[in-house]
Amino acid sequence: MGRVAFVMDRRLSRERRAHVTAALNLLRRVAFVDVWEIEDEAKAIEGLQADQYQMILAPWHLYTKWARIEGLFGLSRAGGPVFAGYIGEPVAPDALKEIPPFQRFMLFDFAHLQPPEIAQLITSLASDRSRTGIKPLLAAQAPIYTENWGPGTGLGGRLDGLTAISEITDLGWGGRLGGARSVLTALWSLVFEEGTQRACLQMGVDVQVLAFRLFFPSKGGHVKRFIEGFWPNREVSHAPVHGIAQTLLRHADFLRIQVVNETQDVEILAGLFKSGPSELVPGSCRTLWIEPIAAAARRRIAARVL
Repeated sequence: MGRVAFVMDRRLSRERRAHVTAALNLLRRVAFVDVWEIEDEAKAIEGLQADQYQMILAPWHLYTKWARIEGLFGLSRAGGPVFAGYIGEPVAPDALKEIPPFQRFMLFDFAHLQPPEIAQLITSLASDRSRTGIKPLLAAQAPIYTENWGPGTGLGGRLDGLTAISEITDLGWGGRLGGARSVLTALWSLVFEEGTQRACLQMGVDVQVLAFRLFFPSKGGHVKRFIEGFWPNREVSHAPVHGIAQTLLRHADFLRIQVVNETQDVEILAGLFKSGPSELVPGSCRTLWIEPIAAAARRRIAARVL
């Protein structure tokens, strides 16, 4: 994966710090992780310039203030190094006061996810090829189903199809079926709210992860538009899709939105973990990852018919 700079949140309690450290220790199996005890962006830039880093993770209150690191990595990049924020303790959505001016927004939930889940999401950023698509988040032999949506696609059939998938029962996902149905309903609504009337849906499932990947052509699908539309603080954003976005943010344990630079097509991946943090601790910020990607990086995979 390369080298990762992790800026430790000095405000964390001993218990929270231990939880974050456990995730970092798992991440060290696939990456070199340097922990920095700093709050000065100039010092962070000095460290980034001293070595080649694939990623820097900073506490959310610093991530939303630091403005120079994105410029260092390249404001218009569609891949490459990652600057992301994290929450190490529960943070209410209304704490995110201002929508950032950048072309991407990445906030990872270290407060509610288990250490292996945190490491799994961070590892998916290891390369431009692994940070898109559904397969990098699943076990190697996990089944992946697909179907195309068109003007005549009804919601009822989609929900019935989800219930009929044998792995939902066989792998013990019955307890999270309600959340999965809410996510699927929101994705369906988003396609028709956008007015595109066509999309491709993939669903993959293994013992720990249940994920939906939606790919659709968007009218004016600019990254900033999706950052505003999916901004967790509903008092700040009044975008037309914000109601649907809030449903996804409420029921998904992690949400990734990527806009293809060359075409403005959109890929949305909404995932659930077996641990169910969105149900156990509702009303807090979740992992939200919005960025542009290059068309050549978008993953195309074969899948079973749903």
